Amino acid sequence: GTLRVDGTTEIDGTLTATGGALDLNGDVLAAGTGTLTLGTGNLTASGATVALNGLTALTSAGTVTLDRGAAQALNVNSNVAFNDLVVAAGSVITQGGTAGLSVGNDLTTNANVTLGGGASAVTGALSVASGTLDMNGQSLTVGGNATLTANLTTGAGTLTVTGTTEIDGVLTATGGALNLDGNL
Repeated sequence: GTLRVDGTTEIDGTLTATGGALDLNGDVLAAGTGTLTLGTGNLTASGATVALNGLTALTSAGTVTLDRGAAQALNVNSNVAFNDLVVAAGSVITQGGTAGLSVGNDLTTNANVTLGGGASAVTGALSVASGTLDMNGQSLTVGGNATLTANLTTGAGTLTVTGTTEIDGVLTATGGALNLDGNL
């Protein structure tokens, strides 16, 4: 089933959802000792703030979808590792916190995303389907394929792609480096 919360969700202890879905329509705030375990369940967050930088652990085999459709802040720390992360159309994500994004499988963006907080890593595939992924001078390592149907801007950061890179949009590298180890 689906658990829907229309107000603010504060994670001060342990929140476990082993299957099904969490649909959090308000802000998500994690305090200093919170843990979030999703199992194979999915989490959809549409609040203006998704502050996971207070978690001591995020365990997930499911998908986290950011679907505000407007400006949304995503704050993470080094304890936050997504399995699959999807940014829905119309959202404008600014990522911050004390660490970059860590995605154990795939990152799919359908909107504007600005990275921050440090180097980011995607073990699986990167898909920039629409909008712009702005690395904001941060490094981004992609272990799988990168499909850039829309725009990616590196700034002074380094983009490393181990798999095949397909560019149908615009790749702007200013002051950074491109390490494309697979086919282009």
